[in-house]
Amino acid sequence: MNRTNKILSVVLVILTILVASLGGLYLFNRNIDNKVADSKKELENLPSRVVPPKTEPIDSDSNSAETENPSSGFENIDDDPSRDSRSQVPNQATAEASEILLESTWNGVKNYKVSGGVNVSQAGDGALLNFESDFSFSGSPDSVVYICKEQKPSSVDNDCLILGPLQSNKGAQSWSITPFEFETYSYPVLWCRAFDVLMGNI
Repeated sequence: MNRTNKILSVVLVILTILVASLGGLYLFNRNIDNKVADSKKELENLPSRVVPPKTEPIDSDSNSAETENPSSGFENIDDDPSRDSRSQVPNQATAEASEILLESTWNGVKNYKVSGGVNVSQAGDGALLNFESDFSFSGSPDSVVYICKEQKPSSVDNDCLILGPLQSNKGAQSWSITPFEFETYSYPVLWCRAFDVLMGNI
């Protein structure tokens, strides 16, 4: 009988620990969910700095002409010496004309995996923070892009400027900034607001 009571006591202790652990895990996840929800609400109230990717303009007149007589259309493009070749590739011309103010690569911090190129380019009177096409991130529940005064900030509460949530875990994406902002905050960082931790820097 005493042996049975001891076994029951051990089982009861194990169950109590298990229930407490599950309860703690539930509260932790609930807390994270609340932080992410609050963060998203705050981010929605920020002015959008997202710059949509450039697309090649389509000339409806030339497109229809090529459809009716494809060979003629291609001959006109290739044989007309007065045609400015740069007008056919506006994205390339714009990219070549942009002055690169900063060019670097991402580094992951701790267990976060961040890689790919990042640059800041002149864009008219303003500037663009550009994640290049090879950008890749392992992911987190609340990924936010900042530019900071320090390369490895311990906090983003001071000396950092928030640009907005990460648009995608992979691929090219851009945010608009001013030259003054870039002069003041020269280091792009990737921050998790839910865990309040640095995930990537240059």
